Amino acid sequence: MNRFFVGSLLLLLNLIVWTPAMAADANAQPVGMVTGSKTGTYIQFGNNIAEIAKTVGLDILVKDSRGSIDNIRRMNSKENAALGIVQSDVLGFLSRSESSEMRQLAGRLRLIFPFYNEEVHLFANKSIQSFGDLQGKRVVVGEEGSGNWLTAINLLQLTGVKPGELLQIAPLPGVTAVLKGEADAMFYVAGKPVSLFTK
Repeated sequence: MNRFFVGSLLLLLNLIVWTPAMAADANAQPVGMVTGSKTGTYIQFGNNIAEIAKTVGLDILVKDSRGSIDNIRRMNSKENAALGIVQSDVLGFLSRSESSEMRQLAGRLRLIFPFYNEEVHLFANKSIQSFGDLQGKRVVVGEEGSGNWLTAINLLQLTGVKPGELLQIAPLPGVTAVLKGEADAMFYVAGKPVSLFTK
């Protein structure tokens, strides 16, 4: 792995949020919980929560999703999605958004409890030694609508770094793109250990 490095940039907090719809739906059908990709940590957390909830008589239907923004939208829709796992920076960003619609979406959600700290990892070829080196490069930011995508876009905007191309693809194809030289770097939000980089 001498051609590549992985750098951790900052810590984020994951949280699970709730809408008042949960109370009405709990007796009628399983409570829907939107999580994350089918192969990610969030869906595993959702499955673990569902197993524990069964022991007290609560049936939770765990659903995969495209990430935090998708989860917020789905919890605010007519879908059975009363619970969701959301990155705290995404919820905070929407709460401060210039869009009144985004602020309303965030305002209808309630924090149940935080899960754990996550880190923003930068997986890159060896020529990328600092954040500024992303200027003009091909950078994987994650799928549009994911928390990974929003965190990456926010960091780039806050630092004024302008990559030459933003590649909006999922994590595994993103790693492959960096390894094949089709991308110069990739953002990935996850808690340690990050098995994606060791496969």
